Amino acid sequence: TRRRGLARRLGFYLRMLDMLERHGFQRPLWQSPFDFARQLVREDAHRFGAVLGLTELFYEIRFGHCPLDEPRRNRIRGGMRELESSLAGR
Repeated sequence: TRRRGLARRLGFYLRMLDMLERHGFQRPLWQSPFDFARQLVREDAHRFGAVLGLTELFYEIRFGHCPLDEPRRNRIRGGMRELESSLAGR
């Protein structure tokens, strides 16, 4: 039950990875989520800035045991919209 709840709260991160993969950006299995986000930001900070923010939220929820409260939900929604828009614009 606890793992299923965690998976539901972290589904946004998997959706983000799917979105990136559809545009040709795949995180290697050996690379940490944070290192992957930093690599993308180094390549194009404007285009991938949302990835870093979403990854930070992933870490807060997964490892910091922070709740998926309304402010975090709003940040996730905004970050996902921003990423989708920046990926579509190229």
